[in-house]
Amino acid sequence: MNSKKHSGNFVAYYRVNNYRVVGKQLTVEEQQDVVRTYLNGGTWKLIAEYTEIEGARSTWRPVLQDALKLCQEKNATLVVACIDRLYRNAYFLALVRDARINLLACDNQHVDYTSIGVLASIAEEEGKKISARTKASLQRLKAAGRKLGAPDLTAATERSGEVVSFKADRFAEKVLPVIDNLRRKGLVTYREIANALNEMGIPTARGGEWFASTVRNAELRRK
Repeated sequence: MNSKKHSGNFVAYYRVNNYRVVGKQLTVEEQQDVVRTYLNGGTWKLIAEYTEIEGARSTWRPVLQDALKLCQEKNATLVVACIDRLYRNAYFLALVRDARINLLACDNQHVDYTSIGVLASIAEEEGKKISARTKASLQRLKAAGRKLGAPDLTAATERSGEVVSFKADRFAEKVLPVIDNLRRKGLVTYREIANALNEMGIPTARGGEWFASTVRNAELRRK
């Protein structure tokens, strides 16, 4: 039960998959119950509810786009029951970020516009890096007459200290606004912030889990 009293307009976005997923999937009715329970009194108004039926191969989210448009028109907050399966959906993250609306996730109090922007940026950049590395590796192998499966020289270069440091600095620039936002919300210790970042699904610069030491290192890179 959420103790905070909410106010203003809200637009609910529910999603179900018509393909098999790992783990339990909440039904639309269960998601509706989660949203109403979380909003928990106050002067809020649920002005619309949208349900997206997702296919296994489809990335198009027309229902989400309709929900975001209404949020913009009515100055409403988009509310979702579960954000966990949406963390790694780059398309969802980009749509919410570009719409510049407020987001409320019932299963994670730390999620907001700032963190969504960082997650979207990380997801997009990771996709570009994977594509660029693949193309570059294939081109070098072809030029050198090597067979596929030969050692990847790009990976060795990226492990150099200079490149790692540069990437860490760039990553810190993205994640520091989220850390600052968490501190404004009352999180004080490195451990508290690390736990929140892990709950939000934000990976470290190397794609791993946050610890107190990695939060401290990120803040030490502040320019």
